[in-house]
Amino acid sequence: MERTPRRANYTISTVRALLNFAIDLGLRPPASNPARGIKAYREYKRERFLSETEIAKAADAITVAEQKGTVGPHGAAGLRLCLFTGARQGEVTAIEWSHIDWQRRLIRLPDSKTNEPRTIHLSEAALEVLKAVPRIGRFVISGAKKDAPYKNLTRAWIDVRENAGLQDVACTI
Repeated sequence: MERTPRRANYTISTVRALLNFAIDLGLRPPASNPARGIKAYREYKRERFLSETEIAKAADAITVAEQKGTVGPHGAAGLRLCLFTGARQGEVTAIEWSHIDWQRRLIRLPDSKTNEPRTIHLSEAALEVLKAVPRIGRFVISGAKKDAPYKNLTRAWIDVRENAGLQDVACTI
């Protein structure tokens, strides 16, 4: 698995955790985890930005997926917001209607991945997406229940990126 170091490290971590769980349950003797000594592969930072052409392909694929019904309106809006703002999927799904400052064209998230407030500036395209989202509850990208956020945009993104021919783009949109 050296060609996929991130996946290899994740696999090692998962196996290590499963074996530790077995030890905790008494199914293995204490300190008998063979995965404990496995060294992780070195991972290199990856940063990949979509070109304007790729953004257009992704946007078209989102529209097609929405029309086919494989991605619902909130999932499609969430993916578009990720594309148009550069925000992480967790940030987009955490946006509440009260976080949007329409006058200043921004979203102010009280908490983010860094445990600090984060400001997301809105382009005209992002504002149009927000205006078109059906209001169901307090979350902009609403989940299955009224006041619950959309759970995970990754599954929708996998479908969209494959249809757009962007297989080399990570699922951390």
